[in-house]
Amino acid sequence: MDKIPEATGLLFIDVEKLCLVKQPKNAYMDRYVALSYVWGTTKDPFQTLKANFDFLSTKNAFESSENDCRIPNTIKDSILLVRTLGIRYLWVDRFCIVQDDEIAKPHQLNSMAAIYANAYFTIAATEGSDSNYGLQGLEKQRLRKSPFEVFEFGPSCRMVAAAPVKKTAREVYHTRGWTFQEWNFSSRMIVFHEQTVTWICQKYKQQENGHAPNQLPERLPLTLWTKQPGPVYYCLQVDQYSRRNLSNSADVLAAFNAFITVQSRAMKGGMLHGLPELFFNNMLCWHHDMDSRHQRRVDRDGNILKQFPSWSWVGWFG
Repeated sequence: MDKIPEATGLLFIDVEKLCLVKQPKNAYMDRYVALSYVWGTTKDPFQTLKANFDFLSTKNAFESSENDCRIPNTIKDSILLVRTLGIRYLWVDRFCIVQDDEIAKPHQLNSMAAIYANAYFTIAATEGSDSNYGLQGLEKQRLRKSPFEVFEFGPSCRMVAAAPVKKTAREVYHTRGWTFQEWNFSSRMIVFHEQTVTWICQKYKQQENGHAPNQLPERLPLTLWTKQPGPVYYCLQVDQYSRRNLSNSADVLAAFNAFITVQSRAMKGGMLHGLPELFFNNMLCWHHDMDSRHQRRVDRDGNILKQFPSWSWVGWFG
C-alpha cells in the first residue's frame, strides 16, 4: 500500500468565509491544513455540536462577537497562519467533528490516519498546556525572542549566531495520547515549540535558529508501516504510545486507531484488542518496561475497564 486513502465526508473551516463547510460529494477538497494541539482541561469547551452546527456554517460565524472570545488562541492563530499562506481550508477536530453526533463521530475518528497523512501540512502546536496558549510570534502581543543573537565588533563588522537552545521540561503535547497518531501520520509539519519553529517532512528537518532539532521525538517514515507493515514497527509504536496519558482511558484504542487501521489493511486477520492476529501468539509475550507504572487502565471513578482484557497491552498503562 503506497498511499493512505483520502478520507471522505469531512468538514473544514473555510478561513476566508470563516465558517464550516462540507467536503463536496464525489470530489476531494483542495489543499487543506490540519491542526494538532492539546485541548486542555476546559470543563465546557466551545466546540461544534448539533445545536450550533447550522450557525457555525454561516459566513463569518468564527469572527462573530459572541464566538470570537470563545475560540481558543491556538485555533485563532492557525486560521490566521493558514490564510496568510494562501491556503483556504483548515481541519480542527474540535470544530470539524460534530462532537455529539454518535453516528458521524466514530467515522471521523476512524479516519485520523487519512486526515493527517493527506493534509498539505500539519500545524503542530506543542507549546503550552492547553488550546489557549496560541502560536507564539504570530501576533504582536505574543512576540517571541529572536532565534538569533547579533554580536557587534565595530561599525561594519557583525556576527550573527544561533541563540542557545533553552532546555525545558517535556512538553505536555508529547505526553498526550491523541497527539501521538497525529504527530506520526502527518507527512509535513510546521512545529511551534521551545520558542522556535521547525519544519519537518519525510526527508528533511530544519529549525529556524540553525540548530538541529534533536529535542523533538523521532518519527519513523510513513512507508515503514504503509509499505512494509510488520510486528517490529507495530511494537515500537505501542511501546511509545502506551506511556502516554488519556483524559478518558476508554479512548486507548480510539486514539491509536490510525495505526490499527493501516496495519489491519496490510496484515491478514486484523486486530484483536490491539494485538495483530497474524502474530497473535508472539504478541501475547509483551511485557512492561522496568520504569512503567504496571497499572490497569481505569475509568474516571477508579474502576478497572473490563472491556480491555488483562492479556492485552490496551488493558494496562505503560
